[in-house]
Amino acid sequence: MITYLFKGTSCLHLELDNEFPVADAWGRPRNTVHDANRIDTAFVGRDGRTYVFSGDQFVVYAGDPAHNTVYDAVWIDGDPKPIREHWGGLTSVALAYVRDNATYLFEHPAGDGTVRYVVYSGTDYTRPDGSEPNTTDSGFWGIPEGYRILSGPLPVAVLSEGDSVLLLSGDESDG
Repeated sequence: MITYLFKGTSCLHLELDNEFPVADAWGRPRNTVHDANRIDTAFVGRDGRTYVFSGDQFVVYAGDPAHNTVYDAVWIDGDPKPIREHWGGLTSVALAYVRDNATYLFEHPAGDGTVRYVVYSGTDYTRPDGSEPNTTDSGFWGIPEGYRILSGPLPVAVLSEGDSVLLLSGDESDG
């Protein structure tokens, strides 16, 4: 059994004889961006907010990202939230982008190479188009078989400008 003693702003872990500030370990929401030090994907939504995904959670930054920095604590809108409860039943988000007035979010691929995804038309992200996530594979991108260079069923990023779409693919860097 572990025993903690609290006094003012300090906490003592009796078994380890270790004293530390209460705020270092208690009353903090789980935050996969902070804890894992990793972002799976991010996008600026049609509602002007920035969505950042890591593991099974996401955080929202309100305001114009061109005039704020991630170091501006006021910019963060609330605590980390579970992806499953807010993004059409997806459990993670590996790729997200906006194209042709629609927002696409793709889950991390399953072992068989399939990927679940949802689409949101408009600026309201409370309900996706359709009641369940769709399922696809690398054929989603419409690239003829002989020209596919994707290293998996998903590109690393999608850049869209007008009628042009650029799919970025490749291995992760070691550095």
